[in-house]
Amino acid sequence: MGRPKLSPEEALQRKRESIRKSKQRPEAKERHRELERIRRAKKRAEREATRPRSNKNDRREKLREAKRKARADPVKRAHEELLRRKRRRRLAGLTDDVDKNPRLDTFASSIERLWDKTVSNYLMAISDGPDQRCICCDGLWFKESISSHSKLAFQDKKISADVIERIFPSDIDEGQFCSTCMSCILMDKVPPLAVSNRFKCPDQPTCLSAVND
Repeated sequence: MGRPKLSPEEALQRKRESIRKSKQRPEAKERHRELERIRRAKKRAEREATRPRSNKNDRREKLREAKRKARADPVKRAHEELLRRKRRRRLAGLTDDVDKNPRLDTFASSIERLWDKTVSNYLMAISDGPDQRCICCDGLWFKESISSHSKLAFQDKKISADVIERIFPSDIDEGQFCSTCMSCILMDKVPPLAVSNRFKCPDQPTCLSAVND
């Protein structure tokens, strides 16, 4: 007796099962990968063959080829070296012209004069003092750091009455204020170093008394 005849559905199912098992074998998997790599390589080669080359790449390749030929020719190589030397001498000449530019010399001299004037003004400002007293913090300041103000002037600047009362002594309506206290007063705040906050500047050390003599 032979094998029983299978129905078309069973035959198709058995064929699919056989194919599935054959694909699971290691040698079959490796063969499949190899065929896939060959197929992709062929497609990539076909795309490269049909892709038009850009003019930019052509020009770049021609330029490289011209440079290679020029390096191989001793006459052209000597000519390029001569051009490089002339270019370096020209750049050196431009640098000398910049160094000798009278405008730059004038600008540098004006900066130097401005610096000398600033230093001179600073030394003159601190030549006397500090001997100006701020009525708010009771500290000694240089004349440049002091300005005179009155209660009426602060009222015009919309400073609150409570702040005005705390920055002025009880028997004074006008006095000198330092720049540090003024930065707080103009923001309608009592300076932290104000005498009304029970702050007192330390006495001047004896070693610095010669500075004011």
